[in-house]
Formats: sequence, C-alpha cells, structure tokens
Amino acid sequence: MTTPLLPTDHIQMQFFVQHQLTEEQAEFLESQEEVYDEIEDFLNENGYTEEAIDFVEEAVETLMNDGEVDWEDKIIKDESFIDTKMDCVLEELISKGNNLFKETSQAFTGNNSEFRIKFSTYSDPDHINTNANTSLPNSNGIIEIQFNLASGVQNNDAVSIAGTILHEIIHAELHRIKLSNNSGPNPLPSAQYDWYVKMWEIYGGDIDPNYSAAASEHFYMANYYINPLSNALMEYDDNTHGVDNYKSFAWIGLESAGISAGYITHQQINDFIDLSQIVLNDNHSSPCDN
Repeated sequence: MTTPLLPTDHIQMQFFVQHQLTEEQAEFLESQEEVYDEIEDFLNENGYTEEAIDFVEEAVETLMNDGEVDWEDKIIKDESFIDTKMDCVLEELISKGNNLFKETSQAFTGNNSEFRIKFSTYSDPDHINTNANTSLPNSNGIIEIQFNLASGVQNNDAVSIAGTILHEIIHAELHRIKLSNNSGPNPLPSAQYDWYVKMWEIYGGDIDPNYSAAASEHFYMANYYINPLSNALMEYDDNTHGVDNYKSFAWIGLESAGISAGYITHQQINDFIDLSQIVLNDNHSSPCDN
C-alpha cells in the first residue's frame, strides 16, 4: 500500500508529524529544523510509502535518544553503537565498498525491501560466547543487529569484528529472504532456497521463529558462505594473506553447525585457527585497531 504524495512544504510536513508520530516525537521535530528538513527530503524522495513512514518513525525515536541515521543508506545507529570499534569497522566496510557487504546489504540500503537495518549494543554476561545477534523485523520493519559487549567483542581485532558484522548482515538478509518468499534483489538459487526453508521447518518453523531462523541460517551459512566470507575478509584486510588465513574468522559462530553436518572437522578448525594467528600478529592493521 502506498500513502498518497503530499505537497512538499512544511505545512504538509506538519500534517505528517501530527498524524504519524507521537506528540513527543512531533515536538522533537519542531525543535530540530535540520532533522525536520532531512525527513522531508527523505519522504519526498521515497514517495511517502508505508515503508518510508515506518523508517521515519523508528529513526525519529533513535534521534531523540542521541542516535544517528544515515538517510542515504537507510541505516540507523543506536547511541550505544556510535563511536565503538564496531562502528569504525562498519564504516570501513561501507567506504571500501566491500563486495560481500554491499551485495548482502543491498536490499536494506536501496529501495528494494520493506526492511531496514539498525545497529546497537547490549550486555548479557550470561552469554559471553555470543558476540552479536540479529532480530527478526519489528513492527516498523527494522532488523536490529546487536553486539554483546559482555562478550568483549569491542576488544577484538578489526578483521574479527568485520567477520562478525558480515555474519550478522547475512542473518539479516536470510531473514528477509524467508519473509519475502525469496524476492530480489539477490534471491537464492531455487534449490538452495528450498533447502533453507526445509531446514527452517526442521527447526520448528513458525512455532519459535527466532530459534528456527538462527539454527537454519547457521547451517545454511556453514554450507554456502564460508568461502564468500573468507574472501570478503581477505578483501577487507587488503588481500594481505591467502584466503585460508581468514577461514577461522569465517567459521566463528558456525563451528557447531559445520561439525555436526560434516562440513568441517575439529582438526580443520584448529588448523585454520593456527593460520589466523598470522593475520592477527602481522604488521598490517586497520585504522580501527589504532
């Protein structure tokens, strides 16, 4: 459904504010002329679609809490994420035009999907082995990628953090693929999509969609994404070493699925860990490591 276009002056923008945002959000916008203009431009450029309105509602709430919004790429950053090492690595992936990040995030950063991405942090000391997680979309179509500070992820090497970000953006894209019935811009090959849906059903389907998504996607990623992830991390690290040196980072979070499915052995995991030490101890580093 598309909301009818409105004239582009502030009077009609006030109509939008009064009818789509809460009173508190409306008052905030009235006090923020620059933000007000950015929202007006964004809505006009996106034709006042329902998805654009949902994004604005989420964006205004974030801005009210000192977060940031990239209106061009349609990425929201919670205040807790801004200026972290993860934020630095994310900006590097974007500025370098990392091929895997660009392709995997294309549906969210372009006008190709009803869903958008938000980055934030949280702290869960009961799950210190979980660096991050990616939610299913909320009522505004926002898929939130959250980094668990209790895991120490913010202290990891930049290459490792890049691996975590790519891992989670793949989760987001696979969420979208499932919920949109394999729509573009980058649909899965039909045989892979059928396999993914079957795995989703094996792991509970819609009875527990969060568990179904995480489990099925880990098996899918272990089967199909290790080489793309390894190559993307080699690219991020300026092709400093051979691709096998980056495979340990690609396997992080996927080891259990890979071993249980027979895609990799414990010994191979250990061999890749040894190779990763060359990356971690060389003289080449990201600005985010300084």
